[in-house]
Amino acid sequence: MMLALLQSFSTCFSFSISSSPICTVYTPNSILEHKEQYKPLPVGNRQRYATCTGATWFHNSYLAVLNLYGQKLITYIFDNEQKKFNEIQEINNQDGTLPRNPENLTISPDGTLLAICSDGPKPGIKIYSINLETHLIDPKPILILPATHLVHNVKFSRDGTYFASATFDKNESINIYRVNKNASSLTVNRTYKKKNEHKLMRTKALCFTKDNTYLVVAYSLGLYDSQNNQLENLLVSYPFNKESGTLGESVCSIKGSLCIEDLALINNGN
Repeated sequence: MMLALLQSFSTCFSFSISSSPICTVYTPNSILEHKEQYKPLPVGNRQRYATCTGATWFHNSYLAVLNLYGQKLITYIFDNEQKKFNEIQEINNQDGTLPRNPENLTISPDGTLLAICSDGPKPGIKIYSINLETHLIDPKPILILPATHLVHNVKFSRDGTYFASATFDKNESINIYRVNKNASSLTVNRTYKKKNEHKLMRTKALCFTKDNTYLVVAYSLGLYDSQNNQLENLLVSYPFNKESGTLGESVCSIKGSLCIEDLALINNGN
């Protein structure tokens, strides 16, 4: 289920979001609409229904949504006059093009690339091309980056030159890649990797600031560890070197008692 919560900003420094959604849409075969048809996924000593694991806007009025349980990606166009979503495309995993157990997704600032990160049995990142005229996603990935552990989050830098991933691999909890793109090919080269320095915690989410000066990273307990420990998270800001694609030492951190799954920053830069 997706909730579109749209409200005008009152000033550059203060804003409000209405608690009442202007639109609600259930993806095809939604678990929330047909719960009796689905078997919950086992997680340690409990069970859960895994539905929408990622959503992102692209090309102004289009929305891409991941469904972990349904193993599918669906795109919509938002009709602002009627305040509803109309389905445009569905990519499922029948032909193996979509990653199994997709965790999250991101789209490049120029709207031409889609990156999806995933869990096992073959964790990693797949990158797809998007047609700027038809707004359709090519189901065949143009680049595959395998990983050794679950990749929980992926984000492009605000200029599209780099993308970063958050993984559960303690030795490579943060990876940063430079994107080399031309009319006929796409390659990436890793410019940085960071070891996880926080006991029990996993790298859950990350986001570049608007000026690409910092990378904000969220650490939190994994599902299994959260069953035996008090919920805890840590937000850390690292300086980002736009020339080398590397991180410096952390400049600030904030501890909390939530379980963070994703991060997004407001585009006013504050």
